[in-house]
Amino acid sequence: MILPSTTTTEKDITMNRKTIAAALLIAGTLAAGSAALAQQSAPAPQGPAAATAPVLTIQEVMDRLTREGWRDITKIEHERGKYEVKARGADGVRMELDIDDRTGAILKQERD
Repeated sequence: MILPSTTTTEKDITMNRKTIAAALLIAGTLAAGSAALAQQSAPAPQGPAAATAPVLTIQEVMDRLTREGWRDITKIEHERGKYEVKARGADGVRMELDIDDRTGAILKQERD
């Protein structure tokens, strides 16, 4: 009975190294392609503020307005990227304000 040879030859080692190298190359290519695809499919932020700042809470908007001298805040609603606020200014005039929901800047003021 003849048994198969169990010794590893230089040729076998070279073939194993080539097989492993090819497998690593394929795995690396797939990983890089997946990362590139994920970056392309992510939605782009809109405007400079959208890319960096979180949306302010109602309490944060109230605190900012109070520090700026606004009082008697009776309405705060969040709609379409802004807060709509009704408040009385330092001069006592009732105003309707549009506040940027990320920066807290007053976008528009008009008498209520």
